[in-house]
Amino acid sequence: MTLNMKKICLWMALGIAVLAAGCLVPSIYPFYTEKELVFEPALIGTWEKPNADADSREIWAFEKSGEKQYKFTYVEGDRKNVFQAHLFKLKEHLFLDCLHVEQAGDGVPPHYLLRVEQIQPTLRVTMLEYAWLKKMLEKNPAAIRHILSRDEPSNTNSTHIVLTADTAELQKFLLKHMDDKETFGDLNELKCKENAK
Repeated sequence: MTLNMKKICLWMALGIAVLAAGCLVPSIYPFYTEKELVFEPALIGTWEKPNADADSREIWAFEKSGEKQYKFTYVEGDRKNVFQAHLFKLKEHLFLDCLHVEQAGDGVPPHYLLRVEQIQPTLRVTMLEYAWLKKMLEKNPAAIRHILSRDEPSNTNSTHIVLTADTAELQKFLLKHMDDKETFGDLNELKCKENAK
């Protein structure tokens, strides 16, 4: 494994626990191009999962940080992660591409994909379903370009899928499987705690 690949895999390992329980699907390339970007002011604000106890409390805060860019701060309990987020549209489908901003050296931080099903009155998002993708790639490894990264260097049986397809291939793959019921996982629903002033 090359030094660059080791740095990429380190980023993948750091990001696996981010955003919610379950496995996230990291991508080396973004899921969007500039022409698909949109900006929705209604997303700006602080969102919270209802009925969560103090230890599992989730807060999603979005701030405007560019013409079509958000600063997305995710807080769960005492853990905090900051992302650069871009809202984009593929046909009629709305997504968020989230990129971890705390880069170390020349490591490549991963992009994560969220499907946005609704912004108001509650924010409803789902994540690309890892179990579905794993099952598909076991049957057809050529379905989309990827590598298997070791979660633990000493454990050859502990691997995680990392998408290495370019943006065009990622988008084609997403649109092909949008109607599959298992493509995206459980719904996360968040209530607006505080809108941007």
